[in-house]
Amino acid sequence: MGGYRDRTVRLTFDEYAEPGDELFIVMKNPKLVPLIEPDENSGKSQLQLSFERLAGYILDWRIYDPASNDEDQPLLPLPATGELFAKLPSGIQTAVADEVNKATNPMRTPDTTQS
Repeated sequence: MGGYRDRTVRLTFDEYAEPGDELFIVMKNPKLVPLIEPDENSGKSQLQLSFERLAGYILDWRIYDPASNDEDQPLLPLPATGELFAKLPSGIQTAVADEVNKATNPMRTPDTTQS
């Protein structure tokens, strides 16, 4: 059976989870998929378009709805959308964005080895 290895990336967010709980996002490995570009002619803001782009990588998540004031916060539903991504705590948004940016804009460091 063929195919790419490491087709998904799992991000965990232990710093946000209650003891004994697990919060995570499983996303397409951005190194292995074409850049996801939302429709820029939709009349949406750049921020909304960015959230849609990042949500497009998400396959699964166990993340609570931080906008809920319920004692037991409900989990965010799937599929991930730009609107749902906008609800995420900024630290989780940043982690997803960093994973995508790391793959799509790798920083090259100068070779400092000497022959």
